[in-house]
Formats: sequence, C-alpha cells, structure tokens
Amino acid sequence: MLVKEIYEALRASPQWNQILFIITYDEHGGFYNVSPPVTGVPSPDDLVGPPPYYFNFDRLGVRVTAMFISPWIDRGTVN
Repeated sequence: MLVKEIYEALRASPQWNQILFIITYDEHGGFYNVSPPVTGVPSPDDLVGPPPYYFNFDRLGVRVTAMFISPWIDRGTVN
C-alpha cells in the first residue's frame, strides 16, 4: 500500500512531468526477474569457493529489482 500511496501522490502532483520515481529492493529470485543473471568472467586462477558450495565465480550474481516510473519512460518498457 505504501508504494501505491506514494505513486498516487506523485502522479497527482503538478510536478509529475518532471518526476522519476525509482523503486528498488532486494527480491532476487522472485517474480520480477525476467531473465537469469548474465555470465561473468571466469576466475583466471580457477579457484572456487570452499566446500560444500564450490562457487565458480563465473556469474555476476543476482540482479536487484528496480522499477523506474515516469512520464519520460515509454509505457510497458521492460529491460
């Protein structure tokens, strides 16, 4: 409800045409991930994380959800 209330207040503002509303939060692995994280550069020394994880460090990691809401952004834009 808080985000909705903030959005509605901004949208009703006379300054709406000059506003960029940014929402970001740590929700990796959830509904807003539209594609998997990109592949990173592998470690040059082939070291991996300690057992039992053995992380190869060949991924950049999870992405953090961010939404940009503004009249400057085309409706329905997903990137």
